[in-house]
Amino acid sequence: MVMWWVEKFLSKRASYSQCIGTIRKHIIGSPLGARRLVDVSPGQVEAFLEQKSADFSSETVNHLRGYLGRAFNMALRTQRFVGTNPVASVPKRKVPHRLPDYLRAEEIVPVLANVPDRWRCLFAAALYTGMRKGELLGLRKTDVDFDARLITIRRSHDRDTTKGGHADAVPIAAELAPYLEVAMAESKTDLVFPAPRWTPAVTPGPARAGPPAGAPTSEHSDRLAAHVSAQGLRPR
Repeated sequence: MVMWWVEKFLSKRASYSQCIGTIRKHIIGSPLGARRLVDVSPGQVEAFLEQKSADFSSETVNHLRGYLGRAFNMALRTQRFVGTNPVASVPKRKVPHRLPDYLRAEEIVPVLANVPDRWRCLFAAALYTGMRKGELLGLRKTDVDFDARLITIRRSHDRDTTKGGHADAVPIAAELAPYLEVAMAESKTDLVFPAPRWTPAVTPGPARAGPPAGAPTSEHSDRLAAHVSAQGLRPR
């Protein structure tokens, strides 16, 4: 039943690639996953989650509970299963609420100073806008309006919309503008951060002489030099 839900419904969601491995290993491949639907009781779901609690955080265990619950709900809605959802009466695990630790404004410059040149513009955009990786890699030059000092977030790199399903506009900080200008000038496509230049790559075999693929050009380094110096950054 869970595999059916995965193939028919979850596979169409943006989160599919992030959770399919977990579902296959910890639910489908578990003793609980081998049981017939009519044999799954709230007590067995509770025992399954309790066993997982020994190895995973409460938040992860709640994710497993959520996958099971949604699969049963969909089976009920499509009449593939008649009965009650055994997950519904199993409470969620309590997750400790901790205050998040954010990067402070005075820490941005030292952080960027330790980012390799080839990724510094991308990291600067992430730090100054809070955009997700997929949104950054899907950002087009037409989405950047220097006159209005705004970036319009319309899509992600692998789909035509954002994770939230709507467009957003974020301001372009004065400190970010030079990085965007360099990235856009260096890009030969309509993307601000085209792959593979802005994504880490692993090259098998011995290292070769010369600069790595996608390394900043001398023009790139020169154009950033004034801004880097003004912010107290030391290029690596």
